[in-house]
Amino acid sequence: MFSLGRKRFNKGWPCPSPMDEPRPLDALNAMRGKQVTVDLRGGESVTGKLLSFDLTINLGIETKEKIEFLKGESVIAVFPALTSS
Repeated sequence: MFSLGRKRFNKGWPCPSPMDEPRPLDALNAMRGKQVTVDLRGGESVTGKLLSFDLTINLGIETKEKIEFLKGESVIAVFPALTSS
């Protein structure tokens, strides 16, 4: 028997698949094409539609004025934009 985190598995099948666990970039993929707010270093934030991203969290954001490309090293957090009702 071996331990993987809190779960214990017997040697042999069925073996847990790494694809069964959520991956960090899955959250960004779910937000693609939707309105997001990105917090940046220096206290700035950008709100717009998430167009693209890569493994280093470089982001393409479509704002009302233009398309912005944000370097991953400046991104602190990405979350769904709050919508006013």
